[in-house]
Amino acid sequence: MLALLSMTYQLWSQYGYGGNMQDMLDQEFTRMKAATLYPESLVRDYCQDISRNVYAGNPHSHSPSSRLTHDTVEKVRLRVLQHFNATPEEYSVIFTSGCTAALKLVAESFPWRPHAESEAGSLLCYLTDSHTSAVGMRGVTSARGVVALAVSPQDVENRARAQGEDTACQTPHLFCYPAQSNFSGRKYPLGHVKGIQTRRLYPACEHRGRWFVLLDAASHVSCSPLNLQECPADFIPVSFYKMFGFPTGLGALLVRNDAAGILKKTYFGGGTAAAYLSGEDYYVHAANISDRFEDGTVAFLDIIAVNHGFEALHRITGGMHNIQQHTFGLARYTYMLLSSLCHGNGQPVAQIYTEGQFESPSTQGAILNFNLVDSRGQIIGYSQVDRMASLYSIHVRTGCFCNTGACQSFLGITNQQMKRNLQAGHVCGDSIDLVDGQPTGSVRVSFGYMSTFEDCQKFLNFVAECFVEKPLTVDQARLQKLKIVTVASQDLNEDPPIMTTNGEIYKVEEKEKPTKASSKGFRHSSALSRHQGAHTLTNIYIYPVKSCGAYEVHDWPVGPLGLLYDRGWMVVNGNGVCLSQKREARLCLIRPQVHLPSNKLLLQAPGMDTISVRLENNTQIHTSYRVCQSKVCGDRVETVDCGDEAASWLSDFLGQPCRLIRQSPDFTRDMKKRPSGAATSASLSLVNEAQYLMINRASVELIQKLMSSRQDDCEGDQLLDTQNVISRFRANLVIAGVEPYEEDNWSHLIIGNTRFMVSGQCRRCQMVGVDQDTGTKTKEPLLSLSAYRNGKVTFGVYLTHQIPEDSTTVPMGAEKRLIGPLCYLHFGAFLAENSPRINPAPCLHSQKVPFFIDFSQPADFSLNHTINMYLTSEEGISLGVWHTVPESQWQEAQGKDLAWYQNSLSSGSPVFIYLHGNTGSRAATHRVGVAKVLSALGYHVLVPDYRGFGDSTGEPTEAGLTTDALYVYNWVKARSRNSLVVIWGHSLGTGVATNTAVKLIEQGAVFDGVILEGAFNSAGQKLSIHPFVWYTDKEEVVLWMNTVGPYHNRQETYKYFSLPFCVGSKKTISHYHETLGEALQGVELEFSGLDIKFKDEVMQTTYCEIDLDKAKRDAFVYAIKNHYWYQMYIDDLPIWGIVGEADENGEDHYLWTYKKLEIGFNGNRIVDVNLTSEGKVRLVPNTRIAMSYSVKWKKSDVKFEDRFDKYLDPSFFQHRIHWFSIFNSFMMVIFLVGLVSMILMRTLRKDYARYSKEEEMDDMDRDLGDEYGWKQVHGDVFRPSSHPLIFSSLIGSGCQIFSVSLIVIIVAMVEDLYTERGSMLSTAIFVYAATSPVNGYFGGSLYAKQGGRRWIKQMFIGAFMIPAMVCGTAFFINFIAIYYHASRAIPFGTMVAVCCICFFVILPLNLVGTILGRNLSGQPNFPCRVNAVPRPIPEKKWFMEPAVIVCLGGILPFGSIFIEMYFIFTSFWAYKIYYVYGFMMLVLVILCIVTVCVTIVCTYFLLNAEDYRWQWTSFLSAASTAVYVYMYSFYYYFFKTKMYGLFQTSFYFGYMAVFSTALGIMCDII
Repeated sequence: MLALLSMTYQLWSQYGYGGNMQDMLDQEFTRMKAATLYPESLVRDYCQDISRNVYAGNPHSHSPSSRLTHDTVEKVRLRVLQHFNATPEEYSVIFTSGCTAALKLVAESFPWRPHAESEAGSLLCYLTDSHTSAVGMRGVTSARGVVALAVSPQDVENRARAQGEDTACQTPHLFCYPAQSNFSGRKYPLGHVKGIQTRRLYPACEHRGRWFVLLDAASHVSCSPLNLQECPADFIPVSFYKMFGFPTGLGALLVRNDAAGILKKTYFGGGTAAAYLSGEDYYVHAANISDRFEDGTVAFLDIIAVNHGFEALHRITGGMHNIQQHTFGLARYTYMLLSSLCHGNGQPVAQIYTEGQFESPSTQGAILNFNLVDSRGQIIGYSQVDRMASLYSIHVRTGCFCNTGACQSFLGITNQQMKRNLQAGHVCGDSIDLVDGQPTGSVRVSFGYMSTFEDCQKFLNFVAECFVEKPLTVDQARLQKLKIVTVASQDLNEDPPIMTTNGEIYKVEEKEKPTKASSKGFRHSSALSRHQGAHTLTNIYIYPVKSCGAYEVHDWPVGPLGLLYDRGWMVVNGNGVCLSQKREARLCLIRPQVHLPSNKLLLQAPGMDTISVRLENNTQIHTSYRVCQSKVCGDRVETVDCGDEAASWLSDFLGQPCRLIRQSPDFTRDMKKRPSGAATSASLSLVNEAQYLMINRASVELIQKLMSSRQDDCEGDQLLDTQNVISRFRANLVIAGVEPYEEDNWSHLIIGNTRFMVSGQCRRCQMVGVDQDTGTKTKEPLLSLSAYRNGKVTFGVYLTHQIPEDSTTVPMGAEKRLIGPLCYLHFGAFLAENSPRINPAPCLHSQKVPFFIDFSQPADFSLNHTINMYLTSEEGISLGVWHTVPESQWQEAQGKDLAWYQNSLSSGSPVFIYLHGNTGSRAATHRVGVAKVLSALGYHVLVPDYRGFGDSTGEPTEAGLTTDALYVYNWVKARSRNSLVVIWGHSLGTGVATNTAVKLIEQGAVFDGVILEGAFNSAGQKLSIHPFVWYTDKEEVVLWMNTVGPYHNRQETYKYFSLPFCVGSKKTISHYHETLGEALQGVELEFSGLDIKFKDEVMQTTYCEIDLDKAKRDAFVYAIKNHYWYQMYIDDLPIWGIVGEADENGEDHYLWTYKKLEIGFNGNRIVDVNLTSEGKVRLVPNTRIAMSYSVKWKKSDVKFEDRFDKYLDPSFFQHRIHWFSIFNSFMMVIFLVGLVSMILMRTLRKDYARYSKEEEMDDMDRDLGDEYGWKQVHGDVFRPSSHPLIFSSLIGSGCQIFSVSLIVIIVAMVEDLYTERGSMLSTAIFVYAATSPVNGYFGGSLYAKQGGRRWIKQMFIGAFMIPAMVCGTAFFINFIAIYYHASRAIPFGTMVAVCCICFFVILPLNLVGTILGRNLSGQPNFPCRVNAVPRPIPEKKWFMEPAVIVCLGGILPFGSIFIEMYFIFTSFWAYKIYYVYGFMMLVLVILCIVTVCVTIVCTYFLLNAEDYRWQWTSFLSAASTAVYVYMYSFYYYFFKTKMYGLFQTSFYFGYMAVFSTALGIMCDII
């Protein structure tokens, strides 16, 4: 069965949604999976939405909350239509309580005609394979004398014949059929819709009249796209819970507007009537179709949830096309295997009910219907299958599934049998699955977009385990046949996705439509005239973003939609509903500015960094961009989303999810009311009613006087000045020189040469009460305006203009291509985007090599298109700059001088300043290559050879390089007029480009773009996390809260917010474990919520309050009693603080509530952080404690690379004791080496002399006794050790540990690993995995030399010996950590990652090393032959016993390192940072020498006693060092620390045992 299931991913290549399926499931579907289960993000976003916004009041009302509800509901209607690729002009959406209610609505409202003598009556026709709710429509029609006709699926086409259109007979008929059978998943042709409507198919071809089609799409749309452009059915009922899982009890009926007029409604409820009389039978229905059929208040909260359903569906899956491919693959896979499974006797396991063989997703849905069969061919009742499936947590549906027609057809149940089953007690939905041995229903498995192949495998395993008679067999012939069909079908099923997925239309390759604007704009003090006199235009305002702040201009062009860029953008909430100042008054604080030279819209707001959005309003936005739909004053508008950066900026400022959208350039919206005398209706931007709004300064001054004279003025003595009142009315044009309200009677006016028509007066609302400077709301001037105008609350007039026919057009920004303002990408990505524009192609390998380009076929490279100019900066530095002109100017550039090249910069083509990072000849090659590509794209390229780069000389400094780059930028900017100037930094040049960008920002310059590319950057990075750690002024600085725990128990840490601390109000930022070491060390960074900005000082500010109940007080008291303190991080600099303190008697406890931060900076980098805890507050239950903070910034001389020096403790680690211990160990090494050498040389010399003397003696004189000493065991000394498998594995592991120790120490000496969290542990894990071949080589070769045969077992033991020991200890301690809820509890994902490293990295590399060791050095090469019979070992004195030698052997090695052990223990178990790795390297060398000497002496003594069992003795005598280290750890624990508690004690002794064991194994190989 496992082999059968292994073909999972070979059967269907379109499984999943392009990402990690398991990650999606873990994030969205932690609960069990059913057919359609709502994702957790849907419910979470929905709850946030309804808790953040006030969706209250009747949607038919006009209060702010009601309008928000109404607009959101209308937005959802658009979203529903977009999902089915329909428009409001074609279809209307009627919300119902479900799909059944939608069917009932059609049945009750359809104009049925009963049969009469003069004409045939209406017909209700439906497929026999229809849901009960569709068949149930005949209950309505039969009472009206309408014939119901059941049609079999085969008859629809088999009995078809062509018929002409019948215009004489208009009897309405309704044909109902499902797009997908809910019983078998069969998809019926959507072409039936047009076939019935045109009377080509049965039964329409045999019955005259007008045929309408109801397409039951409830089952179809759950996993398949539906394009109403291809099947324009008249009525389409859908159910949303089948699509999203939530909300339930909500459906919709989509009605084609052409067919909506036939529906006749009798009952009318609230909101459905345009007018009616209670005392007279008079009723006029609402004009809007949706309003007409939605009785009462709709379930607006459920409707709002639908919008979040679409968002979640698209975010998770990418669209319905992906869902269809994914789910069909699962159904196909399950069908193939289930239909091929057989019992041991060859009998099939399942009887599957399907029309085909799952050939294509266009004909089969993600439903599998079947009954299981036993080995005798008898049906197994579906109730038994259902009960067994529940035991395996598998959810299936059983019965007939409210589709009796399909059930009868597939199961072969006759009408008489159905009636007999009822008499036998069987009803729909019960558990009677067999009657007289015949099934009454079946089992259905449905797949949803969250289903996985693992679910399929679980189901198949369940069937095999519970219902298959063993041995399980497979019909291989059938399986292979189905596989072939699958491969063929995949190529035929690549249907393109519907473009309207998720409410967004993705437009590709649109034709360019340049924006037209009148070249004749107007300016301040322009002559304003009409037939009676002349006046003055005093102010011009544009509002680039609807409902945001005004931007005053002095002269401005007029476009076809009004003032250029006026109300071109608007802000929408998370549901796509336009925000106004009525709902969000803070919109007025957003100050947009239009910067025409740079082609940018700048967004500014208090406390926020300025961002920019591109101005272009043509299709050069991108080759593919998102288009969505919204509403403005009830009008549908098509808009373009402006990207995530603007959305994030707005969301942060307004405190709710928002997006910035702009009107689509090819969308036209006309005025509802055409001005009198106008030939055509004017086109509008995102304004409410007209192109312009004009107010009269005299009218403003009159209202101002009225406000001052009102006794009940809400402003008290504070009078609003004239400018404040003008800003509240948000006009485009302000005029002077006329009488108050004279403008109300005008019909037209002329400003400059532009004629404007008055189209009406502006009705005012409470929005004029918003102070545009502060965002506060007042009752004035609306009260005074209403009083003066006698309830007619109008102020200002609407204008439209007519562009003269002879006016020229200016393509505003049509030739500009903005790259920035700041982006990160690789050169290859840039080329890939622009390669279609390169003609001829300048290189062959542009998309393969990301940095250096091979120009093997230059396009006429002999032309002289580059000049080397020398510029002299203000500092007197001569800069060489290579200038390459665009390819179109190469011919013209021949023979031109420096002046021509400089003047060519103003041609309008973009200019790139390329800051490369190469030197010498390599720089020239790269410069030429990049210049060639950019020139071919039509750009100027300037490559400076500034100091330190290229060919220039001089010592490079950061300040000098930035000065050079700034000078070149300003020099180019002054000569390029309005051309784009883009700074491009490559490799080392990214630092200079970043620095230049920061300087320009500080100077307030609006630069066009910066590209950072090369080895240090990747696409999508932000400036704030750039590796050079630059900050701009007022840029956000994040304060991370890490852990809290007892001071004496360093490893016992908990999440900071496990204590009842409160968090600041700033938006939460998520953090993930950046490295494996960080995860293993329990780093738990959480955002503090404090608002800290670079160089922006904060006085003492309360950021949150704690409501201190008894439980919270007890938690704080416990923490204070146990000396809890916490750790924080700012820019990776650690900070520590104490939670609180107790008084001298220990009775009262105090909490530190004031964090006083002092941050040091050097240039644009943070180099120092200090925390002072103040604000001691006594802990008293049922009180409120205010938590506050302050931030002070100070300049510092500390260099960025030296900022961690303050955390080091030279006085501790470089103390004289440390030096003396090293010197003492070194002297001991010299003495020991000399002593061992002398003893061995003298002993060996005597032995050799004695043996030589005996060889010269005669046989008679020679001693007849046995030889003695080490020579006697020369034939046994190379005998294999006992337990060679374990011995060789330990030797291999020891070699690996020694290699790891050596490499890590060297890396730590070169790199400051202590500056990054978890870097030491991550490095050790990486090096250990990488050195696995060392383990295999030495262990495998030694095992082979000793004659071992089970080398695979030895390899496994060697590979997993150390990991098993470490993981076993960690696993035990992890249980305790989980019990304590400590942050040291290792996450499950991290455990999996470690296991993957062991199985997929360490084990394979160990195998490679073992094979090499056995082949290269696995043959024995002993200098003498091993005796066949082991020599008896004589008795010896007790001190020569191996056990004694082992115990004594570890004393001297431990003595050489025990001082260093103290420093290492202190750094790990206390709060010291170990950084003297040079000392550690020296101690390691000393340990090696001492251990070598000791093991040599121990081995010699043992052999001299004629004991040849030296291998284990030598091994253990060195390894015994670890015993003394572990014994020393006991001393250190009890006398040098104050640790306590089960967790810390277990952690200490557990990992000290691991450390000591590893040390012992390492020493044994020395």
